[in-house]
Amino acid sequence: MWTVKTKYDEMKVAIVEPGGMERYWALPIWGNYPLAWNDAGIYAQFNRTSLERQRRDMRCRQFKAVKDELPNVKLLYYRDLLQETLDEYREDKARLKKITATCFAWDWPRIEKWLGNRWMDLDADAILGRDCPILKDGSGYKIGIRPLPWLNNISEEGWMTSEGLIYNNKRDWWRSREDEVTRAIFENHPLLTKNVKVILDLSETEGCYVEGGDMTAPSEDSLVIGIGWHSNREACKEISKALPDKTIYAPIKIPDSFKHEPETFMWHMTWHLDGMFAVLDEGKALCAPYIFDHPKGGRKFLIKLLSTMRKDLLEWHPILRSYKEAGKKPPEELKRRAIGELTDKRIATIADMGGVEIYKKGKRVAAKDSFIDALIEDGVLDSDGVVYSGGDPDYYPSEAEFVFSAFTWETAGTSCCVECLKPGVVLTYDSFPNTIKAMKEHGVRSVTYHAHYQERFGGPCQDCSFFPLWRE
Repeated sequence: MWTVKTKYDEMKVAIVEPGGMERYWALPIWGNYPLAWNDAGIYAQFNRTSLERQRRDMRCRQFKAVKDELPNVKLLYYRDLLQETLDEYREDKARLKKITATCFAWDWPRIEKWLGNRWMDLDADAILGRDCPILKDGSGYKIGIRPLPWLNNISEEGWMTSEGLIYNNKRDWWRSREDEVTRAIFENHPLLTKNVKVILDLSETEGCYVEGGDMTAPSEDSLVIGIGWHSNREACKEISKALPDKTIYAPIKIPDSFKHEPETFMWHMTWHLDGMFAVLDEGKALCAPYIFDHPKGGRKFLIKLLSTMRKDLLEWHPILRSYKEAGKKPPEELKRRAIGELTDKRIATIADMGGVEIYKKGKRVAAKDSFIDALIEDGVLDSDGVVYSGGDPDYYPSEAEFVFSAFTWETAGTSCCVECLKPGVVLTYDSFPNTIKAMKEHGVRSVTYHAHYQERFGGPCQDCSFFPLWRE
């Protein structure tokens, strides 16, 4: 049976998916719903074809870089796995209907009514929604098969451990069909049923949410699950019960309320854990500076830095200043727009960021102030094995410049997202000069590729691109 012992073991088999045109079947407006993708709203000056070409080109470069480094690695395409599953049971109508119904889950009654017997002819592209879902219906329109818009972030579909596979369960309803299609594949594809043992389906326990981008395995007897919007404590407890021999570390990210603040400093700290922490080798990890109060006192420095920015805006923002000079109190809405997310309440939230809760056998057994320090104290991470995204602080003329560079220019919005191909070798794109230099100084080699799309828009990142099923 295939297993993943630790994140840094050599990758043998993984699922990947370059994706199709399914992300852009909507008006170019901002929104999280099944017919839209954020790029379509933010980058309306680019048409969907040019964006798609850039993204697929980036994926081809990623996959080629991995194959060049690991010639024997087997990369399975998600779309092909689904098509092979359908083809396997094309003559078994009862099994085929069960597989198809699983792919649509809560949407199946509507789909079955709409399609009639045509469901038997659906192929993988149709099920994944790669045809336009806006259908002419007499004098009006109706919605056909809703697409799976974020399927290219394949790591979010599940997590393989040394004991078997954990099905992930997404909080956002419009992404839940990804989980259902994943179940249909793993429970029916001949290769996967033979080689993959499923140990936990979190959708069977109400209120449990987790995604693969929040999970990593720094050692054979530990697992890390970031707590935030995508993953919660309830899931940590269930996973801890299913893996009683492992210590579950649950680092705290900024709370849910920051999730819908895209492209901001705060938002960066709510997303997947792999944007803040990545295993490089035994005892070595890449982490975002200050987020986990590492170096010590980093949290206070962040709060001080952001408070200084807030104070400056309140005093010197030109519109607020004009009210002050006129002896008038500015409207609260104007004040809110001037300081944006830099409210006292939100800045104070950072005080709890980067701590960690520790679970064993389904129970919380400890809580510590710093996730990184907890790993060092427990011998999972070496004290000299910590590498900062952005590189060494000594590379920069000031501490403040280091912080801003680490979260912006150096990372292009993707921070720590690297994919460990084998011990001491990681996949990343070539716009990480200082981070690549710092990893090299710690004995870690970078396999790089050029990613124009990521440089302009951020993501889909290296770690999002691979769903490892076997490492050794």
